[in-house]
Order: sequence, then C-alpha cells, then structure tokens
Amino acid sequence: MRRVALVLLVALVGACGGESSTDTSDNRPWIEEEITFSFDDNELFGVLTAPPQDGPHPAIVIVTGAASTSTGLRDGAASRALISFAHTMVLDGYAVLRYDPPGVGRSTGD
Repeated sequence: MRRVALVLLVALVGACGGESSTDTSDNRPWIEEEITFSFDDNELFGVLTAPPQDGPHPAIVIVTGAASTSTGLRDGAASRALISFAHTMVLDGYAVLRYDPPGVGRSTGD
C-alpha cells in the first residue's frame, strides 16, 4: 500500500507543477492528461484533471471502493460520477487523479 501511495504522490507532484502540453483549446476550465503507472506486475491507467494555471496545486487521488452489489463491477476512470467529482474539485483549485483499478477498464491485472 505504501508503494502505491508513493507512486501516486510522485505522479501527482510531477504533473501538478510546471508546464503541461495538454490542449485546452476547447475552453474547458481544466486540463486532462492520460497517464499510466505500475503497481506490482500491473500497468494501471488513469486520468489526471488539473487547473490550467501553473501549479503546484493540492491534489486528490480517487480510490474506488468495492464492487457494486448489483453489477459486481468496480468503477474506474470512465465512471460518470468520478468524472463529475474530478471536474467539480478542479474548479476549487485541486488536481485530481482517477484511475482504473487492476483488471478494470484499461488497467491490466485481476
């Protein structure tokens, strides 16, 4: 667990301060960048949503919980609820990382 937190912290610190090459030509009040990071033998996919201004910015990592009791599936980066949360938090100045847990969406593993 500490390794995951450290990897995510490094990813957020690197992404939240400095220049970004993400296109903001559609006038959204945020930028989004697809990222991947390793966890054990898995390659996890995520989306970093951040204010368009230079950082640093305080950061939030969205960690999804257990699988849905009705579908048996877990939410990932493409969840409408997580996207909405990320967009709301970025308007308050936060950078937000949402990612697919192992075996969900574009992440590898079980």
